[in-house]
Amino acid sequence: MNYGYALLTDDGHMIDDYLTEEQDKHECFSLQLYYFITGTNKAFKSLEGKTIVEIGSGRGGGISFLTRLFKAKKAIGIDFSMNQVEFCKSRHSNINQLEFHQGDAESFTSIASIGENSVDAIINVESSHCYGNIDNFFNEINKALTKDGVFCFTDFRGSEDMEDLKKKVEEFFIVEKSIDITRNVCHALKLDTNRRLQVIEDKCPKIFVPLINKFSGVTGSRVYEELQNGQTLYHAWLLKPKVMEEKKLRDKR
Repeated sequence: MNYGYALLTDDGHMIDDYLTEEQDKHECFSLQLYYFITGTNKAFKSLEGKTIVEIGSGRGGGISFLTRLFKAKKAIGIDFSMNQVEFCKSRHSNINQLEFHQGDAESFTSIASIGENSVDAIINVESSHCYGNIDNFFNEINKALTKDGVFCFTDFRGSEDMEDLKKKVEEFFIVEKSIDITRNVCHALKLDTNRRLQVIEDKCPKIFVPLINKFSGVTGSRVYEELQNGQTLYHAWLLKPKVMEEKKLRDKR
């Protein structure tokens, strides 16, 4: 999953009471990143009975956790990889209101389950740095959200690229909250290093272990060092759709 989020305390924990499944406990810090960008925001506490979507849902642990936590009426995970989607359909089949679809982040509103102005909250975690055209992605977000919808967005960039991303976010959205969480992500990686190394050793062919370790975020890896020294920054936003805000203003005139 993602690089995680930890409180700046000895154990870094913040959501132990919400980790109801054994797998959740193993992925504590990764799920804390989901909770930080959603559960700490008032806008997300009123999502019972509404629709949430994750773009870049991967193996589905994040959207599964949020669906159970917030009691969403409908939840949709979208990922570019069909292998990931098929895994999720099997792994999370016990959650009736959760569905998964293969799709492109830059054109996801073409999926039949997602229409314009139909989604109450969209989540995107540590995925956007892979997209070819961030403008297309942000346009899709604005298209899919309801007028009162929220976009919870978090990712990393090189320090210069992060400034460009901040400007782009302000161009497309109303910024409700914007916070640098680099220190919290670093702390999570430090606390989670032993578990991550064990997972890599258990799951990956030996020939690939050195390469995977390099990008895994464990202490001593390139990713960890760049976060530590400020070459790479990690940021989180709570956003509202600017397009819909402009529409509401026009309707009042």
